[in-house]
Amino acid sequence: MVNSFIQYAAMVEAPLRPSILFGVVLVFINVIGKIGEIFAPIIAVDRPLLLILLNANDVHLALTSTTTDVASFFVVAGIRRCLEDPIYFFAGHYYGDAALGWLKQNLKIGAELLEGYTPWFNWGAPACIMFFPNAAVGVLAGASRMPARTFLSYTALGVFIRLVAIRFVGQMASVYVGQALSLLEDYQAICTTITLVLGVTGTWSYVKWYRG
Repeated sequence: MVNSFIQYAAMVEAPLRPSILFGVVLVFINVIGKIGEIFAPIIAVDRPLLLILLNANDVHLALTSTTTDVASFFVVAGIRRCLEDPIYFFAGHYYGDAALGWLKQNLKIGAELLEGYTPWFNWGAPACIMFFPNAAVGVLAGASRMPARTFLSYTALGVFIRLVAIRFVGQMASVYVGQALSLLEDYQAICTTITLVLGVTGTWSYVKWYRG
């Protein structure tokens, strides 16, 4: 992934160092995210903040919404959720079309799907950034030369709204969240085996796809 990013960066004759940095950071974020997915059944009950630090997806946020204090939840989850999208934004801002090409080749985002995002992004960029954040939206925002302050503000606001909503729903459904955590604790070995198999299978599938 890092080497491919460097190759695409060469298309626009950009300096080498930023392309290496973008690639390394993306690999690191994806690795810790995968670790969080695999070991979620083990750490969701006893180490909820560690779980959302590794991977703050919506499911993990819901699982930890009743076992973390408000301040820690918003700080840790907010920082984690805001880490990834700015990387894609600055990649798009710095490399433009080269970043779009890299995205299509390396992140399983086909040309048709990426083009499908474009009209929606052009029509409602703030809503896309706040409510539908992903790699494509981040790169499109950067490539469109949106000011970094604007993008980061929309991203932070979107993350805050999502965290408030998940925290509220989690508190309202605390009985069901507690039952889910009890299930994970009682069948920890089985659940971890399942997440491990899914994680390894997904990673192997991506590697095979990436190698053509």
